[in-house]
Amino acid sequence: MHNLAGISEKKGGAILSSALVIITYLTIALCIIGQSITELYTSNYLFVLIACHTAKLCLIKFRSPLDMVIGIAFLLLYVPFAPNLLIFDGVDASVIISIFIIFSDILRVFDNTPDFIPVIHSGKWLQWCGLAVGLSSVVLVGIVAPRPEMSLMIPIGVALYFQEYLIKSGQKRPGSVIVFLLFEAAIGGNLFLYWGGYGRLAVAAYLIMPFAMLCSYHRIGIRFSYLVLAMPALLIWAMLVRGEDANSITSSAAVGVTDHMRFTEYLRTGLGYGDVGLGPYLKQLELFYLNWFPRDHWAGKPVGAGYYSVDYLWGRVGVGDDYNVSLGFVGDQLFTLGKAYPIGLLIVLTSVILTRRALVWLSGNDSIAALIAFDATLLTYFWGGMAAFGARAWFVILPILALSGLGKIWTNGSRGRPSVTEITYSRS
Repeated sequence: MHNLAGISEKKGGAILSSALVIITYLTIALCIIGQSITELYTSNYLFVLIACHTAKLCLIKFRSPLDMVIGIAFLLLYVPFAPNLLIFDGVDASVIISIFIIFSDILRVFDNTPDFIPVIHSGKWLQWCGLAVGLSSVVLVGIVAPRPEMSLMIPIGVALYFQEYLIKSGQKRPGSVIVFLLFEAAIGGNLFLYWGGYGRLAVAAYLIMPFAMLCSYHRIGIRFSYLVLAMPALLIWAMLVRGEDANSITSSAAVGVTDHMRFTEYLRTGLGYGDVGLGPYLKQLELFYLNWFPRDHWAGKPVGAGYYSVDYLWGRVGVGDDYNVSLGFVGDQLFTLGKAYPIGLLIVLTSVILTRRALVWLSGNDSIAALIAFDATLLTYFWGGMAAFGARAWFVILPILALSGLGKIWTNGSRGRPSVTEITYSRS
């Protein structure tokens, strides 16, 4: 388990990080108490939460792929968009950010990313062939796929498995960097040929996967501050791919990045009521794990809350039949459980922790590819909820698990003798 202050190379940094954690959680406590005792509440809590948590993250290096994804999610979903939403529209997302910090910190405490994995010194021709098939499929499968924009998920899983296997076969850092660059170029080729601006967080998750693999095995430390410096470029890219004017980046409506917070507050403050009940909640939890299953072969497959909430709350006048909204991971619970949403969040949190442990076990405790795919796709969970996660994560994870099983059969029949090497970032 990890401490919440994280890791700092200097004693002074560790003290400052701990102080920031204390201030953050005192603010969270005041924010939550202030929902009942209004005299204790001020919207300035939001700025304190953003400032303290950002500063704390800037003081540490990411210790695992999960750390990296949580940092990126906080940056892309809340910084600077939550202050933007408050300033322009008067919508205060302090409670949402408080919940995100608590939720993500608990995930970090129970991070079970393996520290040691066996390295199989064996021939690499099969791994190179598999990687070539995976990367070429990322680029070309969209030609025949019925939904080209979704065609890259299974090939990414295949390529990610063989990227890891090559590193486990003793690949040095320069070779791993070349593979990483080829991987990112293949994803870029798919986006150039087929992408229409959909699901930018899903695309970010796919781009994170090979990068997290490279960093984990070759101990490349990445700081949150690097991402903060890159934020302006990321914002401009997000605007341009939607055909919007980059000059409007300070608008509260820019890129629709505030919608998940806006809809969550709409439900949390009682302005609207969702499809509340245990049945609707369980259907969304079912989609968290089974949304990958074809609807043609599942007559009673539920519909994601982000889709049917449009019909339930507002209707489809002026919007298309395929229009859906991002409720956010908190709004997802509010829509189906109402005031009991903390219970739903606790169930999902427990499910995520147990699922991560199951993936490590299913991978034989000697692979992190499936875990990286799961963690990276949590970006879509924080943005869109349970159904959004289930529609993307498992198309990457299941091919990895299948190949992992076949790989163990192959390895057990080979003469390679495994040794043990340390991976991922140092733990506290």
